[in-house]
Amino acid sequence: MSSRTTWRTGAAASAPLVVRLGRVGGSRLFALVVGSALLWSLLLPIAGMPLPLLLGLLAAAPAVAAVRTLLRSPEVTAAIVPAQGQALLAFLLYAVGAGIGLLLGA
Repeated sequence: MSSRTTWRTGAAASAPLVVRLGRVGGSRLFALVVGSALLWSLLLPIAGMPLPLLLGLLAAAPAVAAVRTLLRSPEVTAAIVPAQGQALLAFLLYAVGAGIGLLLGA
């Protein structure tokens, strides 16, 4: 390998992105991902997708709650545990809402 090679080996190479970013950075990344997903969901009808697809936005309330919970104290594990349940609820609501929206829009 040349000195220009950027391959990493060992634990640093296999560490998840959130571990590399740290708790605060990981919580900010989570907020960015959730915000982006909600924004893109709002833009889907503009792209020609059926309007009832917006039912997936039922997930917005638990998703925002998860972000707020996580950002409030990312360094305290016990304080961020509720965010896991909120994120799971958001995932399920989005899947069900968007699925029903696709069926209604077909």
